[in-house]
Amino acid sequence: MKKAVLYCVGLIFGMSVSCGIALADPECKAGFGQVACGYHCTAEYGQVKCSETPNGNCKADYGLVKCWDPPEWVNQQATCISDWGSVACGYNCVSAYGQVKCSKTPNGNCKAGYGLIECWDPPEWVNQQATCISDWGDVECGYNCVSAYGQVRCASTPDAECKAGGGDIACGYSCVSAYGLVKCARNPDGICMAAYGQIECSN
Repeated sequence: MKKAVLYCVGLIFGMSVSCGIALADPECKAGFGQVACGYHCTAEYGQVKCSETPNGNCKADYGLVKCWDPPEWVNQQATCISDWGSVACGYNCVSAYGQVKCSKTPNGNCKAGYGLIECWDPPEWVNQQATCISDWGDVECGYNCVSAYGQVRCASTPDAECKAGGGDIACGYSCVSAYGLVKCARNPDGICMAAYGQIECSN
């Protein structure tokens, strides 16, 4: 029987350490004249495959055996789904329009709309799940999303914002809308100011 063990990923100094529970001890599986070793091993359709890490996963369907592993810093087991003749593994998986897609990390997200599935993942250091919205025939994922003027825009990090104004949407920091314009600073410590019919931002 496999035993549960605590494992951690990250640096001790300068970073928070992310920990989780994983099943120890890999397995080996034989079948169809093949032998494979790893985790979540699956033997179907003349194939034998295993994921390389405990947080990976495998699924067999439609004559396929698919195994997938998340980035090494992710401490949550992936899931796999099958539909439309395809198998996909990851997180926040969505099936629609003849497609199956998953985000690569738990903090990513997926959304179906207008005949497509959009999946997006934030940078490794962001510890907040992204959101996705659909409007105007488009699907976008990220943070603090805004829909206006026939556009959909999302910020790439939770501390950034998106603002609509003047027929446009801008995403960044300290955003200002005035005089039919909208602008944002590119960096978190940037500022914007509206005066004399214009907007200036420090970056």
